[in-house]
Amino acid sequence: MTHDETPAALQLAYLAKVLAGLSLLAALVLLALWLPQQPVPQGTRQVVTGLLGLAALGLVPAVHWAYRRCDEMLQRQHQHASMHGLVWGVAACALCGVLQAAGWLPLLNQFWMLGLLIAVWALHLVRADAQHKA
Repeated sequence: MTHDETPAALQLAYLAKVLAGLSLLAALVLLALWLPQQPVPQGTRQVVTGLLGLAALGLVPAVHWAYRRCDEMLQRQHQHASMHGLVWGVAACALCGVLQAAGWLPLLNQFWMLGLLIAVWALHLVRADAQHKA
């Protein structure tokens, strides 16, 4: 069965997973940006900050678990996308650091860099998938 012959229900399930993941990520980013602006008691702020930190650290084993469940072709596509995402992400972080040090760019919240890394990884994953089909 080729990719074009994949049942519509399977494609919809995959799309639902992607949208759920992006929605969760967006909610966490909004919470992290909103929380410092609120008059929240210090204890509550520390608990929420700790939970967000644990969630961030939990990404590593969660991604590792999901990666191990992929077939070999999908693993290779993710490796390709991750390698390009890392290189572009490092370059973007370095460029932002240089521009901030020169005073040409205001300090950026690291969530923007997270979004950039995810976007670059996703674009390279799509590119790797397209190259595989060609």
